[in-house]
Amino acid sequence: MKYNWHEADVTVLEGVFARGDRRVGKALLEAYRLGCLYDSWSEHFRNDLWLQAFENTGVDIAFYNLRERDLDEILPWDFINIGVTKKFLQREWKMHWKERLHQTAGCSVPDVARQSMEEVFVLKARIKFRKYGVMKFIGHLDIMRFFQKVMRRADIPIAFTGGYSPHMIMSFANPLGVGLTSDGEYFDIELTEPIDFDAAVERMNATMVEGIEVVNMVEISDDKKRTGMSIVAAADYLSFAKNHAFPDDWKEKADIFLDQPQIMIVKKTKKSEKEVDIKPMIYQFEARDEEIYMQVATGSVENLKPELVMQAFSQFLGLNAEEITFVHHRLEVYANIGTEDNRELVSLDQVS
Repeated sequence: MKYNWHEADVTVLEGVFARGDRRVGKALLEAYRLGCLYDSWSEHFRNDLWLQAFENTGVDIAFYNLRERDLDEILPWDFINIGVTKKFLQREWKMHWKERLHQTAGCSVPDVARQSMEEVFVLKARIKFRKYGVMKFIGHLDIMRFFQKVMRRADIPIAFTGGYSPHMIMSFANPLGVGLTSDGEYFDIELTEPIDFDAAVERMNATMVEGIEVVNMVEISDDKKRTGMSIVAAADYLSFAKNHAFPDDWKEKADIFLDQPQIMIVKKTKKSEKEVDIKPMIYQFEARDEEIYMQVATGSVENLKPELVMQAFSQFLGLNAEEITFVHHRLEVYANIGTEDNRELVSLDQVS
């Protein structure tokens, strides 16, 4: 058996400074003046000097460490946004003392993890945003963390998961790859109260960095099967080759590109490579000015990247795709409200 222990005198000090307000700062400064400099090392710790500092400044240790606090008391840290509301923590406290517990894997866990959120959940919303400029080099995880900060700064009443490690309920639809810009990115959130969507968009954009802009915010169904990630079926892109790498007749070749019986390309994964026919996943392909417009399958069932399409088109032109740099811009992401054989694509902000 291994026994870990902690100095009781140090625990008392930790309790004061953990629960204390600005008044304990006077005691801390007084302790410094009395010679408490290296008290993290036990051989230098002088509890008598700390007690003297509290006495000299009139700070009552028992006031911070021993008294029972009312749930409605204004606490020194209430002005800090910790990501969950005080009402949520109060509910957790009350449920704990009612001993509404269940056993999970031998551990007692409050039976409020999802129940607490059901009490505060009001509606789901879908947010559309643009990503452009230097922000194209920022990956999905950092974009997600950025929007978590935006929610707080813009005072969006976003819902949190329950349990001991609550986090914002936020789900992105087919995240954009690094290096691509877009006019149609989406993520879904849950809200704890109704809000004015137009005003919320203004508040969010007021906190944005250059390169990201919220376009709109709409209410959506709370059906879990209708999340942005699950309903994505297609996306369209504008792509072009840098340095005018295509031959002069590339526009004529673009018109007949989809006339091929098959469009074979080597698709690489982390574990293997295989040759696949990507033609069924290309819904539209045409020349627009100096760019290629394409609409391709996107989502969890079938997902075709524009880079592969441009590689196939380069091979069709008799070029080595590895020597060409392509630039891609996503225009929109779509859901299919029709059937597989008779597609009816609508943008995600049009899906209720």
